[in-house]
Amino acid sequence: MGKKIESFSRNVNFTALTDSTAIATVTHTLQGFVWIRAKYTPQDTAFSIIKKNFTETIVRLVKFVRINRTKDPRNNWKISEISAIEGGTTGSQITINEVRFYAGDDTIVVTDPNNTFLNLENGKGRVVPEMAANLTLPLRVQVTVTSSAPGQ
Repeated sequence: MGKKIESFSRNVNFTALTDSTAIATVTHTLQGFVWIRAKYTPQDTAFSIIKKNFTETIVRLVKFVRINRTKDPRNNWKISEISAIEGGTTGSQITINEVRFYAGDDTIVVTDPNNTFLNLENGKGRVVPEMAANLTLPLRVQVTVTSSAPGQ
Protein backbone atom coordinates (compact mmCIF):
# COMPACT_ATOMS: atom_id res chain seq x y z
CA MET A 1 0.00 0.00 0.00
CA GLY A 2 2.76 2.43 0.80
CA LYS A 3 5.91 3.39 2.63
CA LYS A 4 6.85 6.56 4.48
CA ILE A 5 10.46 7.40 5.29
CA GLU A 6 10.66 9.54 8.41
CA SER A 7 14.45 9.84 8.71
CA PHE A 8 17.47 9.30 6.49
CA SER A 9 21.18 9.42 7.21
CA ARG A 10 24.31 8.89 5.13
CA ASN A 11 27.79 8.20 6.45
CA VAL A 12 30.87 8.09 4.20
CA ASN A 13 34.23 6.76 5.41
CA PHE A 14 37.31 6.98 3.17
CA THR A 15 40.29 4.64 3.39
CA ALA A 16 43.47 5.18 1.38
CA LEU A 17 44.61 1.86 -0.07
CA THR A 18 47.70 3.20 -1.82
CA ASP A 19 48.98 6.63 -2.87
CA SER A 20 46.76 6.46 -5.95
CA THR A 21 43.74 4.39 -4.85
CA ALA A 22 41.12 4.81 -2.14
CA ILE A 23 37.83 3.25 -1.18
CA ALA A 24 34.76 4.86 0.36
CA THR A 25 32.23 2.94 2.41
CA VAL A 26 28.85 4.62 2.00
CA THR A 27 26.19 3.65 4.54
CA HIS A 28 22.58 4.83 4.27
CA THR A 29 20.08 4.29 7.09
CA LEU A 30 16.36 4.85 6.52
CA GLN A 31 13.67 4.70 9.19
CA GLY A 32 9.95 4.85 8.71
CA PHE A 33 6.91 2.65 8.32
CA VAL A 34 5.11 0.66 5.70
CA TRP A 35 1.39 -0.01 5.29
CA ILE A 36 0.43 -3.51 4.21
CA ARG A 37 -3.01 -4.54 2.98
CA ALA A 38 -3.43 -8.27 3.54
CA LYS A 39 -5.68 -11.12 4.56
CA TYR A 40 -4.63 -13.13 7.58
CA THR A 41 -5.90 -16.37 6.03
CA PRO A 42 -6.98 -17.29 2.48
CA GLN A 43 -10.54 -17.75 3.81
CA ASP A 44 -10.82 -14.15 5.04
CA THR A 45 -13.17 -11.98 3.00
CA ALA A 46 -11.91 -8.64 4.33
CA PHE A 47 -8.46 -7.14 4.11
CA SER A 48 -6.66 -5.76 7.14
CA ILE A 49 -4.41 -2.72 7.08
CA ILE A 50 -1.16 -3.25 8.99
CA LYS A 51 1.29 -0.45 9.83
CA LYS A 52 4.79 -1.74 10.47
CA ASN A 53 7.91 0.22 11.47
CA PHE A 54 11.18 -0.49 9.69
CA THR A 55 14.86 0.41 9.79
CA GLU A 56 16.78 -0.26 6.60
CA THR A 57 20.56 -0.07 6.31
CA ILE A 58 22.36 -0.30 2.97
CA VAL A 59 26.10 -0.28 2.28
CA ARG A 60 27.95 0.34 -0.97
CA LEU A 61 31.69 0.53 -1.61
CA VAL A 62 33.09 3.06 -4.08
CA LYS A 63 36.63 2.76 -5.44
CA PHE A 64 38.56 5.88 -6.43
CA VAL A 65 41.74 6.34 -8.49
CA ARG A 66 44.01 9.37 -8.50
CA ILE A 67 44.00 11.22 -11.84
CA ASN A 68 45.85 14.38 -10.85
CA ARG A 69 47.79 16.16 -8.11
CA THR A 70 46.34 19.67 -7.96
CA LYS A 71 45.65 21.92 -4.97
CA ASP A 72 41.93 21.10 -5.18
CA PRO A 73 41.46 17.48 -4.00
CA ARG A 74 38.09 17.25 -5.77
CA ASN A 75 39.95 17.44 -9.10
CA ASN A 76 42.48 14.76 -8.18
CA TRP A 77 40.26 11.68 -7.91
CA LYS A 78 37.62 9.93 -9.98
CA ILE A 79 35.32 7.01 -9.26
CA SER A 80 36.60 3.86 -10.96
CA GLU A 81 34.26 1.16 -9.64
CA ILE A 82 31.15 0.76 -7.51
CA SER A 83 29.94 -2.27 -5.63
CA ALA A 84 26.47 -3.71 -5.66
CA ILE A 85 24.33 -2.63 -2.71
CA GLU A 86 24.23 -4.80 0.39
CA GLY A 87 21.59 -4.28 2.99
CA GLY A 88 18.16 -4.96 4.30
CA THR A 89 15.61 -4.31 6.96
CA THR A 90 16.35 -5.01 10.61
CA GLY A 91 14.58 -8.20 11.69
CA SER A 92 13.78 -9.32 8.15
CA GLN A 93 13.08 -13.01 7.78
CA ILE A 94 13.97 -13.02 4.09
CA THR A 95 17.58 -13.17 2.93
CA ILE A 96 18.58 -12.64 -0.70
CA ASN A 97 21.29 -15.21 -1.45
CA GLU A 98 21.84 -14.55 -5.15
CA VAL A 99 20.67 -12.18 -7.87
CA ARG A 100 21.22 -12.92 -11.59
CA PHE A 101 20.74 -10.28 -14.28
CA TYR A 102 20.57 -11.40 -17.90
CA ALA A 103 21.39 -8.75 -20.50
CA GLY A 104 21.82 -10.14 -24.01
CA ASP A 105 24.69 -12.63 -23.91
CA ASP A 106 25.89 -11.31 -20.54
CA THR A 107 24.96 -12.59 -17.09
CA ILE A 108 25.79 -10.72 -13.90
CA VAL A 109 25.70 -12.87 -10.76
CA VAL A 110 25.75 -11.19 -7.34
CA THR A 111 26.21 -13.37 -4.24
CA ASP A 112 28.42 -11.01 -2.20
CA PRO A 113 27.30 -7.44 -3.03
CA ASN A 114 30.24 -5.62 -1.45
CA ASN A 115 32.65 -7.86 -3.33
CA THR A 116 30.93 -7.42 -6.69
CA PHE A 117 32.33 -4.34 -8.42
CA LEU A 118 31.30 -2.79 -11.71
CA ASN A 119 33.44 -0.30 -13.66
CA LEU A 120 31.92 3.01 -14.64
CA GLU A 121 34.06 3.21 -17.79
CA ASN A 122 35.55 0.70 -20.17
CA GLY A 123 38.56 -0.85 -18.53
CA LYS A 124 39.47 -3.90 -16.53
CA GLY A 125 36.65 -5.97 -15.11
CA ARG A 126 32.92 -5.86 -15.68
CA VAL A 127 31.39 -2.57 -16.84
CA VAL A 128 28.04 -1.27 -15.55
CA PRO A 129 25.63 -2.35 -18.31
CA GLU A 130 23.73 0.33 -20.20
CA MET A 131 20.11 -0.49 -20.95
CA ALA A 132 17.44 1.34 -22.88
CA ALA A 133 14.44 2.74 -21.02
CA ASN A 134 11.40 0.46 -20.68
CA LEU A 135 13.48 -2.61 -21.58
CA THR A 136 12.30 -5.90 -20.09
CA LEU A 137 15.13 -8.16 -18.92
CA PRO A 138 15.07 -11.50 -17.12
CA LEU A 139 16.09 -11.48 -13.46
CA ARG A 140 16.47 -14.42 -11.09
CA VAL A 141 16.50 -14.00 -7.30
CA GLN A 142 17.28 -16.80 -4.85
CA VAL A 143 16.06 -16.21 -1.29
CA THR A 144 15.91 -17.93 2.08
CA VAL A 145 12.79 -17.43 4.21
CA THR A 146 13.20 -18.19 7.92
CA SER A 147 9.53 -18.03 8.93
CA SER A 148 6.24 -18.85 7.25
CA ALA A 149 4.05 -17.40 9.98
CA PRO A 150 2.36 -14.12 8.99
CA GLY A 151 3.20 -11.13 11.15
CA GLN A 152 6.25 -12.81 12.72
